Amino acid sequence: MGILLMTIRLTMSLLMDGIAYSVAKTVININILKQIEDDLDIDEKISVLFMILDYANGFNNIFDLFKLKTKNAYIIVDYVKNNLENWEEKVLEALCILNNRQVLKKLGISPNVLDLQYVPKHTSYSKSINVIAKCLYKLCESLNESEQKLLLTYVKSEIHNYEPLLDNVDYLELHMLYWIQIGYITISKDKMHNMKKLLKHLKKFEGRVKIICMELEKFENGLQYETRFGTRADSINLSETFKIFGFKVEILQNLKKNEMLEKIKNISKDYGIKYDCLFLCILSHGYKGGIIASDEKEVSLETIERALCCMELKDVIKIVIIQACQGKTCGTISNSLTTDGLHDSFIPTEDIRQFANFFMFMSTIQGFLSIRHKEQGSWFIQEVCSIFKTYGNQLSFYDCVRKIMKSIREKKGTIDGNQIAQLTEIRLDRLESDFQLKQVISAV
Repeated sequence: MGILLMTIRLTMSLLMDGIAYSVAKTVININILKQIEDDLDIDEKISVLFMILDYANGFNNIFDLFKLKTKNAYIIVDYVKNNLENWEEKVLEALCILNNRQVLKKLGISPNVLDLQYVPKHTSYSKSINVIAKCLYKLCESLNESEQKLLLTYVKSEIHNYEPLLDNVDYLELHMLYWIQIGYITISKDKMHNMKKLLKHLKKFEGRVKIICMELEKFENGLQYETRFGTRADSINLSETFKIFGFKVEILQNLKKNEMLEKIKNISKDYGIKYDCLFLCILSHGYKGGIIASDEKEVSLETIERALCCMELKDVIKIVIIQACQGKTCGTISNSLTTDGLHDSFIPTEDIRQFANFFMFMSTIQGFLSIRHKEQGSWFIQEVCSIFKTYGNQLSFYDCVRKIMKSIREKKGTIDGNQIAQLTEIRLDRLESDFQLKQVISAV
C-alpha cells in the first residue's frame, strides 16, 4: 500500500512555549518564605538555594554565608532579599522539583497545576531556574552515598589543595558550588556552560546518571529546546495506525538538518517507487514557516517540500503531516486567529510535474502554538490517528481530513486559567484526486 516515514525530535509539553502566567507572586512573599524555611531540612535549604542561585553574578558570598550560619538560619531569605529578581517564581519551581508536598500543600496550589507549569520531573526543562542547576540537583539525588563518594574521589584527584572545609561535608551541592567557584565547571545565563571535566567522570556511572549525563552533554553543545514530552505517545499511535492500513513504517529519531533532508531526498532510492502512497510525519519544535532539527537548525516547509517532490515520486501520493508550533501566539477562545503563509518562489528550470500529488497538513496555523500533552501526546497527532482508525476504511482521505479539522476546532483546554484552542491548516494541496486508505488488519 504505502510507506510511513516519521522524523521525530525526542530530545528537544498539555505544554506550550511562551506562556508567561505565574501564580508564584500571589502565594509567596518574604514572610511566607520564612515559614517555608521553617519546614525545610538543612539539606533541602541547600538544594533550593543551589537551584535558585544567580550564577551569572557569582555566589562566593553564599558559600561564605552557609559556613557561618546554623541550620536554623534563614539562608534562602537572606539571599533573595539582596540578590534575586523574580525570586518567587524560582523558589516555587525549586520547591516543585524538591517535591516537598507538605510545603506545597500549605501554599494552597493544586499539585497538578504546579506539575503542568513547571514539569519538575524532567531534567531538560526549566521555566525560571537555571536548567543546568536543575540537572545537577537531579544528579545529586540520583547518586547513592557510595557513588557520591566515588564521584568526589574522581574530582578531588584533579584538584590540588581541595577546600579543607569541605572534607566532612556530605552535601554534594556544596561541593558543586566549590567546583563552580574554582572554574572546574561553569554555569552561565548565556549558555556558555563547561561540564567537560565532570562529564568525563559521570560517564563511568550507570542507571539514571547516564540519562542526566546525556542531558548535560546536550546543554554542553549549546542546545536550547526542551524535551518534547508526549512525542513517544504520538509516535506509537502513528505507527499502530498506519500498520492497520498496510504501511511499511520507519521511525527516525533526532535527525540533524542535513540528515533529515538527505533521508527525505533519498526516499526513492531507499524504498523504491512501487507503492501508491507515502506519508511523511514530522514531530518537532517549530517556527513560523518551518521546523527545528535536532541540531537546532531551522528547516523551512518549502525546503521539506522540495526535498520530497522529485520526478521519481511524481506519481506517488505524498502526504506530509507536521506536528510543530508555528509561532509563539497562544490560540485562545477570545483571540482572532489569523494565518500567514509563505510565498513560494518559482524556479523555471525545474520540471513542474514533480510537485504534483502533494499534500501538507499542519497541526496549527502560521504564527500559533501547537498543543501537546506531556504524557498523552499532541492534540493533532492523536486526532489524526483516532479519525483514521475509526473512519479510514469508510471515508475518503479528504473526508477524514475535514473530520480531523472539525474535531481540533471543537477542542478546548485550560492552561494556567487561560482557555486555549487550536486550528489545523492544510498548508498545500496539489493532490490529483481523492483516495481512501484500505484496512488490512483489524483496528485495536
